[in-house]
Amino acid sequence: MSETGLVETPLPVEGSPTRRRFRGDIEGLRAVAVVAIVAYHAGIPGFSGGFVGVDIFFVISGYLITANLLAEVSDRGRIDFGQFWARRIRRLVPGLALMVVVVLVASSLAYPPFDMLEITKEAAASSLYVSNIVFGFHAQNYFASSINKSPYLHTWSLGVEEQFYLVWPLLMVVIAVVNGTSRRVRARAATWIFALVIGGSFALSVRWTDSGSVWAFFSLPTRAWEFAVGGLLASISVKAMAPKLKVLAAAVGCLCVVYATVRFTDMTPYPGIYAAVPVIGAALIIFSGEPSQAVLATPVTRLLSLRPMRWTGRLSYSWYLWHWPFIVIVVLITNNDGVPTRAMAAAASLMVAYMAFRLVENPFRLNPALRRSPRRTFLAGAVITLAALGFAGGTWYVATRRTPSSFAQAQSAAFKNFFPVCASGVTQEGLRYCAGGDLHSPTVVALVGDSHAATWFNATSEVATALHVRLAGFFEPGCPFIPVRVRPLPDGPVDESQCLADRQRGVRLLAELKPKVVVLTQHEGQYVGLIVNGTGSPLTAHQQTAAWQAALQQWLGEIRSLGATPAVILDNPTLPYEPAECVSERGSIAACEPSRSAALSTAQSLVTADRRALAGARPPVPVFSPDSVLCDETGCPLAMGGHLLYADTNHLLFGATRRMIPDVERLLKQALATNHS
Repeated sequence: MSETGLVETPLPVEGSPTRRRFRGDIEGLRAVAVVAIVAYHAGIPGFSGGFVGVDIFFVISGYLITANLLAEVSDRGRIDFGQFWARRIRRLVPGLALMVVVVLVASSLAYPPFDMLEITKEAAASSLYVSNIVFGFHAQNYFASSINKSPYLHTWSLGVEEQFYLVWPLLMVVIAVVNGTSRRVRARAATWIFALVIGGSFALSVRWTDSGSVWAFFSLPTRAWEFAVGGLLASISVKAMAPKLKVLAAAVGCLCVVYATVRFTDMTPYPGIYAAVPVIGAALIIFSGEPSQAVLATPVTRLLSLRPMRWTGRLSYSWYLWHWPFIVIVVLITNNDGVPTRAMAAAASLMVAYMAFRLVENPFRLNPALRRSPRRTFLAGAVITLAALGFAGGTWYVATRRTPSSFAQAQSAAFKNFFPVCASGVTQEGLRYCAGGDLHSPTVVALVGDSHAATWFNATSEVATALHVRLAGFFEPGCPFIPVRVRPLPDGPVDESQCLADRQRGVRLLAELKPKVVVLTQHEGQYVGLIVNGTGSPLTAHQQTAAWQAALQQWLGEIRSLGATPAVILDNPTLPYEPAECVSERGSIAACEPSRSAALSTAQSLVTADRRALAGARPPVPVFSPDSVLCDETGCPLAMGGHLLYADTNHLLFGATRRMIPDVERLLKQALATNHS
């Protein structure tokens, strides 16, 4: 997202491959991209798909960089890698380093010390242009704190782009090898290279998106085709184009960009095949603006070339750097996530972006001494980057001193055995599940639910081993296992139909495994307010409770129809705040103990529905309520016996579920005793 469009684009005009013409329409297209992104992050209606602005930036960068490199190959027969990367350093490094340091200072004032331990690492990764890799690993972990609150999340695209800058010139060397041939042969070689990258990268993007891999979003291999589309445009020589064709191409390109911006949402499986819409749109707009003496500019080209559009496009890199940290930190400080607050923060960031552009970025980029010497540029870039890294390291050290060491050590130890430890089970129909307990036992007990079921797996597996039964775990984060429709969660499934499909797969798994007992546990608290009817319309609070109760009753009947005995572990207490943040602010674990009523209030309505459904069930259903162990009459502590209980506001650590192994054993024994099938 860093090639500015200020560098004049080399174009094949009248036989001179090095003659350059400034593309004001491309600078205006950058304005379209950054406005879409900022409006999307601000939550402004009509920009639900504004994230496609990143794809537009990728196409622009691919076009401009490739055009410059091809011109250099034509002029010199080679690529001056030193000069190329020096230009990137002068353009990228000062602005990014300034943002990293300033945001670290602001974050230290806004975030609890414990959060700063992670934010400082993200700042360092951003300075090294590898934050896309860091955030990719974070996003894979459902139990990790949401990466959406990181003030550096937006730098993932800068990481992808900088990695592109490292790799792309090497591909251009292949074209330089055939420089001695005719221009037509050289162009054909470039076209084939770009076509191969487009085909392979796009296929990988679609495959990983369809499989739900976060790397489809965060990795260069799945985004490279977007740059290559721009490269393909730069390798095509456009001598003349019919006026109507240019206007048509520009109009279709605009429609694609507008459609993606307006119609796409966070629920759109992305990037995958959907990313082709904004990419093709941007490519058509660039293509229709190719210079030709025989054809006048299209209305779209003239619109994009207007001075306000070009001014905004010129600031797009700076505005992109500053807008997201402003929004995140202002929302955190004001505790107001409304659109007006986010929009005002985004607008304020534009003023800071302008000052950074004028006072830091431009002076460094245009410095004569640095432009004459790549070596000086590399040295200056290294010093600036090391300074940013040093500042991040110092901030991390301060955060460690402000976070109670006992808590940090206890949490580190607790997370070592937090995730389910299981063998990979596969049925004859190819359905996968998490296998534990006595793997050789013919008697199967199933544990089903959402991410809360996953937190119970290790403790339940120990019980299953002692009882000589095999445990089969099936859990889908963000999806209830009972037949009820819910709106999707931010970190959950793509849409409500996916939850229903996952549940059907789980039901087929149970039908094939034929378990004696099926234990259900799920995070009722997270579904309060999300339950919808068959058409997706929200229900009233009373209707939600009734729908949940009916769904659980239906589930009990389904399990019994399979010849299994149902059992239920009710929802565990939910903390009103992140335990790590509270402890780092208040200085002790004991000071963060919530009242019993506060910890049980979140899921109260749906847990009440559970109890009503279970009270009327015949024969009786074995039930266990974790609050009987995790809470006393007044409060629900964060730790017991020297062990932390919560990974976040609601997921239990093994230190908690291990304390309840005797209760789980009684539950399974009771359920197994009542099964006579």
